[in-house]
Amino acid sequence: MRPNGRIIVDRKDSLSELYHNFFKGTSWASYAVAAQLAGAEGKKLVFVIAVDPGDNVRCLNDLSGWQGRLPDETIVKGAKLLEQLKRYHKLFHNTRFYFVLRHAQGAAIWRLVSA
Repeated sequence: MRPNGRIIVDRKDSLSELYHNFFKGTSWASYAVAAQLAGAEGKKLVFVIAVDPGDNVRCLNDLSGWQGRLPDETIVKGAKLLEQLKRYHKLFHNTRFYFVLRHAQGAAIWRLVSA
């Protein structure tokens, strides 16, 4: 199978990485540009986020019940991250967020690009 070329995948190693990229710091602007460029080319920008069973996150709305700890020991609330991701998706309709168990992340990415 050959990749379909209609999807750009950004892999995230954890919910903490997703939080750091979208809520904390200045990375948000670069993700806005990435979504705009993908949209201009008629492509979807898909974020595939690895989760652990204890995270209890399988879809975007599950983030409302998630709470995590960043490497600097800061406690983060998933509800705030959920608000930010919904705001991002509202601005950039060509974006998607998929939450997959860590051990299945590679296979999930392959399915996306091979469809």
